[in-house]
Amino acid sequence: MSYYKIDKFEDWLYRFYDPMSVNCYLVIGEEKALLLDTGYGIVPLMPEIEKLTTLPITVVLSHGHVDHVNGAFDFDEAWMHEADLDVLKEHTAKEWRKDLAEEAIGNGVKGVDPIAHANKKCPDIKSLQIGQIFDLGGLNCEIIAMPGHSAGSVGLLIKEGCVLISADGASHLIWLFLHESTSVKAYADMLEKVYQLDFDYFLTGHTDVKNPKSDFEKLISVARNATFEKGKPYDQLPELEGYIYAEDDTAIVFSKRTIGYEEK
Repeated sequence: MSYYKIDKFEDWLYRFYDPMSVNCYLVIGEEKALLLDTGYGIVPLMPEIEKLTTLPITVVLSHGHVDHVNGAFDFDEAWMHEADLDVLKEHTAKEWRKDLAEEAIGNGVKGVDPIAHANKKCPDIKSLQIGQIFDLGGLNCEIIAMPGHSAGSVGLLIKEGCVLISADGASHLIWLFLHESTSVKAYADMLEKVYQLDFDYFLTGHTDVKNPKSDFEKLISVARNATFEKGKPYDQLPELEGYIYAEDDTAIVFSKRTIGYEEK
């Protein structure tokens, strides 16, 4: 059995679900393929990709968090926005990588060497530009600015397929309480800009469904209506003192800094 769960959204679009709870997406054109995000990388992803295509692979990282970038160490190079370089360095430090491998072993994953995993060579990180287009042959993938979750977060707009892969840039539960997160207002402004783009549905970093474009209205509403007074304490990563505000199935987690709250 494969370590990864693989779903086919289109003839040219696949999701790889990393059981440590994150998605990677493979877009296959006529001449090249593009992998958006690489998961935790505890088990190499490339053998699974090769079952679907033998085309040259371009790796793009949506942002610098460990669950999206750790698998990039199995590739020679990867593209990422420079605003997240410091986040990448922190999240792929050897101690982080060793701890993750040990966690995977504790969860029953076999054949993992924590020391070898921690000592893999970092790929060559190439500077990703907003508006940059990767021509895969028949499919053009445009890099979309989606700051909020982190300053350097990006999405991938597949023009011919009218699909947006937002990764963690836009989701029904968005974390904006991290040190690297932007303000809630900046996030809301970004959502309104992205909503004007031409796509039918969007895919996120941690869900397995096609989200209709109209769901952006929910995301925007939550971001625009959130206030410190409406928020309730958030119990994950309590040291960051997060607060959560929700409307139906959509929620935003923010901090006093990102919501612009000043104590009187």
